Amino acid sequence: AIPNPSFFGYSSSAYLLLRVDYGKLESICEQLARFENVHLVVKLLNGYDLIVGVHFETPEILYNFIRERVARIEGINQTETLVRAEVRKRLASILR
Repeated sequence: AIPNPSFFGYSSSAYLLLRVDYGKLESICEQLARFENVHLVVKLLNGYDLIVGVHFETPEILYNFIRERVARIEGINQTETLVRAEVRKRLASILR
């Protein structure tokens, strides 16, 4: 089962796409994983280096997290935020 974050009061879910200094990638992953509202940290092989999944109670709290926490991590060069609008399908696994 995959819980619905809205059921737990998290009405603002997003994915952060990050470009980082490669030499600081491991440190950045560790720092991000320590944040309570971060539920996903994945290294990527495309133009971005990381994708980070987050859940927050409001868009304002999400905004402040990005501005006050993420932006201050040394080695993060660029962020792009993908904010969830509506979930149309959610699967725990493609295996049946």
